[in-house]
Amino acid sequence: MSSIHHALLIFGSGPGIGRNVAMLFAERGFRKVLLMSRDKERLAQDADLVRSASTGVDVQEITVDAADTDSVRQALEKANEALGGT
Repeated sequence: MSSIHHALLIFGSGPGIGRNVAMLFAERGFRKVLLMSRDKERLAQDADLVRSASTGVDVQEITVDAADTDSVRQALEKANEALGGT
């Protein structure tokens, strides 16, 4: 079964490529953008910028430490839930 979410997951959001790619996809009509980063404060700033790129985009912030396997597993579970998975 095929499913189109019109969603984007950025693993490693931050100034530069990650945040700018997220903004571009939001501007191009993606309805859901999931941002992942270990820096909660910067993650919130990035989310605000992506929200400003397009009205109606659902931007979710997921904190993750890529060096910690359990943190990555938990973050991916949160992303799956955000996309309607089980």
